[in-house]
Amino acid sequence: AKAKPLLFEACRWGWTPSCDTAMTMLRGNPTLAGKKEYREYLEKLSKANYETATYWLAMELSNSTVESEQERSIALFEKASAAKYGPACTSLALELWGRGNPADVSRVNELLECGVADDGAPELAWAIKGAIAGLSGYDDIARASLERSYAAGFKQAGAFSDAFGYSPPMGADPAYCEHFCDWLLVIKEATRLRQLALDEHARQAEIDRVAREMAAQEAATLAAQQAAYNV
Repeated sequence: AKAKPLLFEACRWGWTPSCDTAMTMLRGNPTLAGKKEYREYLEKLSKANYETATYWLAMELSNSTVESEQERSIALFEKASAAKYGPACTSLALELWGRGNPADVSRVNELLECGVADDGAPELAWAIKGAIAGLSGYDDIARASLERSYAAGFKQAGAFSDAFGYSPPMGADPAYCEHFCDWLLVIKEATRLRQLALDEHARQAEIDRVAREMAAQEAATLAAQQAAYNV
């Protein structure tokens, strides 16, 4: 109770560690009054162009079932991303990629580069980059990105690698997936379907090869028969 007003005052004077501590304190209050105070504090700091608060406000709104709040969350992610705040860049990249619009691919890549360049949460940006690359079929990029994520401190990198069928980074636990276990189920299913598609493509290629060989053999036989008939 004594700390909170002191943190608020220090934040008002521009000492960012106090702003972050105050946000963490408010976020930990699960009561309705606490949630209201937290939301109001985020709104206040976001209006003052504090990127961390803008990001957390966007995160709050992105979980809303109200369409207008979801749209506002994208605008706030854009605002924080424009200030090169890494976690916002990563979240926005994930939002845009989830829409499945091919026109957003270059923008997603730019945002992920912003995410890995900032020290806010580069390990998550590397992991998301690896997951998107893996789901898009770019296995070399996916492996390298997941290894970078593990080196940066992403403990779930082993489980992500295992879900794609890659060898986990040295020392990584392929069974640890906390907070991302649902993601990995989707990745495993997508990887399975992708492999089925590759197998089907290979099967069709083999059928086409055999058909071409049979056609060539039949043509050669007919030619030989025609030559014998002409004689």
